[in-house]
Amino acid sequence: MGDKLNYRRRNFLQLAAAAGGGYVLGRFLPESNDTKYMEKVIANSTNNSQNRTFYSTNQLYNPKYPKLEQDGEYDVCIVGGGLTGISTAQHLANSGLKVILLEQSTLASHASGMSGGQILSSYDCGIDFFEDKFGRDIAKRFWDLSLDAINLVKNNIRAYNINCGWQMGTSVAAFKHEDVEDIKADYEIMTKGYGYKDVQLFNAKEAKILTGSDIYHGLLYDTGTGHLNPLNYTLGLGSILKNFTNIHVFENSPVSSIEFNDPLHTIMVADKFKIKAKKIVLGANYGNDKFLPDLASLALTMDTFIMATESLSDELLKKILPNRMAVYDTRNIMNYYRLTEKNNLIFGGGDSFGQYELKDIMDGLYRELINTFPMLAGIDIDEFWFGKDSVTINFAPLIGKTYNSTVYYAKGYSGQGMALSNLVGKLAAQAINGNSADYDLFSKIEPVKFTSSKYLQDLAIKTAIEYDKFRDKYL
Repeated sequence: MGDKLNYRRRNFLQLAAAAGGGYVLGRFLPESNDTKYMEKVIANSTNNSQNRTFYSTNQLYNPKYPKLEQDGEYDVCIVGGGLTGISTAQHLANSGLKVILLEQSTLASHASGMSGGQILSSYDCGIDFFEDKFGRDIAKRFWDLSLDAINLVKNNIRAYNINCGWQMGTSVAAFKHEDVEDIKADYEIMTKGYGYKDVQLFNAKEAKILTGSDIYHGLLYDTGTGHLNPLNYTLGLGSILKNFTNIHVFENSPVSSIEFNDPLHTIMVADKFKIKAKKIVLGANYGNDKFLPDLASLALTMDTFIMATESLSDELLKKILPNRMAVYDTRNIMNYYRLTEKNNLIFGGGDSFGQYELKDIMDGLYRELINTFPMLAGIDIDEFWFGKDSVTINFAPLIGKTYNSTVYYAKGYSGQGMALSNLVGKLAAQAINGNSADYDLFSKIEPVKFTSSKYLQDLAIKTAIEYDKFRDKYL
């Protein structure tokens, strides 16, 4: 979703990455509401809200797995216990292959368990990226695969009765008047170009009713998508792995190094135990760089920030997101939000690279919350948390294989990993079992190479962040 919008972001980010400049994060604080009164409101509202997520506070599943304590030999070794790794194991469960999954901490302890929870169609690079690169027919296949990703999530919830607060619908909101033409263009390509029937366009008046905010000029609403509690979904899916005798899951078992060899790779765990495997799936997102250093120059690590309000009153629920859809807007530095199953408002934004003051981020995010919903001024923030994500320069997912197609890797989902990670797990399992057509399709995306230096990445990306914030506010 968001083809022209994402195309514009993509081109600028590549330009900024080439130009560089600056490295300290600028303030994420809008100038509006900058009064002593507002500072007091923020201080009171955000007190004691750090160091826990809404999801961990409301965790329903706790699938404990043992720590690896012996050597072993397997057909497939999966590194990473997030959704990519869990989904791969799930789709290898009936393959007859002996599979080991190694997680350095506990399942879903990183991005898969703390994201905004939106299950979106398309890709952050936009379908036009694939049309430009491969033509309409292949782009249509990429589009269909993105819908398959959503259906995988829905089917998993139904098949395994996962209690994760699934709710229907997401929307992209036009933050500026000129963005209305962009979401109209998205609507046209989805409906007329790809025959998608689950989207509706709304004008500014309707957008105000559907969101509860008067800052938007239009809305593109997708009823085929949805949102959920990502931790309960991921742990719920992880729990079912206990049912398969060929799947061996180990937590608190960090992979310290990998020696790639033919016919067996050697995976060292905790610098002590040796695991031999014919094939490896690296599902650790930005952590894959440790084992394949060349990947470090193909994606940037991004810090993401989210807060959860106290449970909203019935009166507020009549005004804010009355149809309970999730929303993200068309700002270059976007805001995104949704209601939880317990009627808290999850509100995210301020995604950042480089150095920053955490207090400034939290204060700025609260200001964005009340700029969007003035009626929430003074509402308490129950949780504020942050984590890391991986973003490619062209916003297309980085999926590939190496070492004679025995090592598979994925990273750089660029904010859409909750759906795509399920898909990648399925495609990796299919490829391991001999059907690699769809996995190879993603492998044909040529990544944009930048630099593996984290310092230089931060230095360069600062230009894009600062300019994008300037455009959101003034242009």
